[in-house]
Amino acid sequence: MEKHLLLVDDQPDILDSLEAKINERFPDFRVTKAFDCDHAFSTIIHPSQKIDLLILDLEFLNNTNKRIPNGKALMNTLKEKDITLPTIIYTADLSLLKLHPIIQSHDPAGIVTKDHQNHKDLYFAIEKVLNGGKHYTDAINRQLRRRIKIEHNMDAVDDLIIKYLPTINTAADWKDTPVPVSSKTIKAKLDRMYIDFDVVNDKQLLLKLMRLGYIE
Repeated sequence: MEKHLLLVDDQPDILDSLEAKINERFPDFRVTKAFDCDHAFSTIIHPSQKIDLLILDLEFLNNTNKRIPNGKALMNTLKEKDITLPTIIYTADLSLLKLHPIIQSHDPAGIVTKDHQNHKDLYFAIEKVLNGGKHYTDAINRQLRRRIKIEHNMDAVDDLIIKYLPTINTAADWKDTPVPVSSKTIKAKLDRMYIDFDVVNDKQLLLKLMRLGYIE
């Protein structure tokens, strides 16, 4: 089935190159380009064909006269209008200080580094997001994990518990894992994580950690 991608960037050379690369990798896809976020929003609300994926830069230069001046403002506008659209942020700036508020507010399906020589990570993100998944580039995942570990005082044992949690059916199953503490201690650690992450069971915990980018 043909998918419709909307690419939004204020640099024509990047848009043209990106369009060509995507058409080469996904020849059945339709690609629409927008050079500013006002144009992008108009395309989203009045599409000639349903848009399946938004690929969006955050920074737009010389757009102070636009109603929607940048990528963050476009995401805010879509949220205000209750428009849900899978979005990959395609950016050269991987500062978590800038990206973390966007992750918290909008939970984008993907964050990928702009790399004009290698588009493999973007291709992977496109395929994963279109199949209902999520993909953040490794550099962002490392920063997110480090931030979460610090905020929630998580240690190496917590990481092992999370790693093996999907394989556990009963408390006795923990003895077959390399987690180096008793099942009683494991339960206490899980209970603490339930409280810290505001969940009530293992499944909710794993889903929450996935949404936060701590695990994939």
